[in-house]
Amino acid sequence: MKNSSRARSRVFSGTLLLMSGRIIHASLTAASLLLAPACAPSPTPTTPPPCPGAYDEAAVVAVLETQRAAWNQGDLDGFLAGYEPSEALLFTSGASIRQGFEETRDKYRARYGDAPETMGTLAFEILDVRALGQCADAAIVLGRWALTDTPEAGAGVFSVILEKRGASWQIVHDHTSAEILPVP
Repeated sequence: MKNSSRARSRVFSGTLLLMSGRIIHASLTAASLLLAPACAPSPTPTTPPPCPGAYDEAAVVAVLETQRAAWNQGDLDGFLAGYEPSEALLFTSGASIRQGFEETRDKYRARYGDAPETMGTLAFEILDVRALGQCADAAIVLGRWALTDTPEAGAGVFSVILEKRGASWQIVHDHTSAEILPVP
């Protein structure tokens, strides 16, 4: 009886040994499948898609120069062509915030009219132009403005944000401040 018990024990031990070999083999196979991707060469970094058109500072400044020239000819619509013609346009001046192209146009027309005699002469001094965004498809311009030859004469500073829309640049945000001049 002792012999048959030993035989069973050996068989049982052999089965465990056989089973543990299978378990080890299965574990090694699973580990190699999991680690194989880590050993593979890293993929070539992808290049971001090219940006549509290069940033052109001269084109950004040209928008403001075109506005100045239109203003000085009494062409309010030509001046306003530099702004995005949508409700997304933001214009801040003093304590007021205007949203939308139509409201901005109406305020300009009510204050300055649309003739050289009422609009006066506008001058800009561009102080800084910077590209914005990953593709440089936006820009911010900082400058000074001066308006003469009109009852609405004044001077101050401005910052405008322009975005590239197709082939052209348009102002989407205008923040203009007037200097407070001493009363004579």
